[in-house]
Amino acid sequence: MDQADGDLNGDGLIDKIVILRLKHEITEEEKRPVLLLIRRKDHSYRKAAENDNTILSLSDGGIHGDPYHGITIKKGYISFEHFGGSGWLEMEPGDYF
Repeated sequence: MDQADGDLNGDGLIDKIVILRLKHEITEEEKRPVLLLIRRKDHSYRKAAENDNTILSLSDGGIHGDPYHGITIKKGYISFEHFGGSGWLEMEPGDYF
């Protein structure tokens, strides 16, 4: 789905954050796993961490649709960006703006 590159552990090698999803999300509740891949000196990667609950699902954006907005690696930190939401307004008969 997305990826970002940057030096997360200060060793001078470029690490990766990878966000996975099914090619065609079947349901709006599909998990979007996040993998943290640390680069080794031989330029291979090792999976240092995995989390299935970091990225919101397709349905979590409310009326705005997919809430996922991006990922950034900068100066050793990771930022996962989401956007969306909505509110419910319950009105009683006779309530008007």
